[in-house]
Amino acid sequence: MREDYEAMRRIPVPDRGQRLSVTTSVALQRLADRQRIVLASVADAPARILDFGMREGGVSHVALRT
Repeated sequence: MREDYEAMRRIPVPDRGQRLSVTTSVALQRLADRQRIVLASVADAPARILDFGMREGGVSHVALRT
């Protein structure tokens, strides 16, 4: 069903391998808000898309805070 819906969309959905789920995106953001990890976007690095439902963000590096 999802494939049928995405095939009908006028705006194509980016590659699934690049997009993180809403659940994963929110979990990573919560860890960053609690200062457990650092989310960074480096210009030359391949990025993943954080999907927050109504908005999106990009991240290429995730690091543990020490």
